[in-house]
Amino acid sequence: MILVVEDQPLLLLHCRLAFEDAGYDVIQADDADTALEALSRYPGIRTVFTDIAMPGSLNGLDLAALIQARWPDISVLVTSGAVSPPLSTIPPGVRFLPKPYTVRQLIDALASPPPRAPAQAAGPVHDCTGSQPAAVTATAPVSLAGAPTRYP
Repeated sequence: MILVVEDQPLLLLHCRLAFEDAGYDVIQADDADTALEALSRYPGIRTVFTDIAMPGSLNGLDLAALIQARWPDISVLVTSGAVSPPLSTIPPGVRFLPKPYTVRQLIDALASPPPRAPAQAAGPVHDCTGSQPAAVTATAPVSLAGAPTRYP
């Protein structure tokens, strides 16, 4: 089971659909506080994919560090298009996937083993400032209200 933490609804939908198409069960949250509630509620979560920049009391890097401390068996993959963090700021064992990324890069990054300290990028690290995510088209209405939502 994967927990996707993303505050932009279209990106959240894009990730959810990509993971579901790859055969994963997905829970979604739009901020770190909701993600922490989901982690407490759903013990089957094995991976968290989170954006770095998002509203709430924690950003994605803080959330990743907290997950590593509280749930060390959960794999964490962080992403950002607004910032390209220095690898030294990424918690040990956490992977980084820069935006924009393809569905294949996303699934491959998820399948790659977590790095050993120091943190390593899941793909090439580059400055993504100013990049725009690809448009996502939904083929059926999807309610993103209320998080977390479990999609069997």
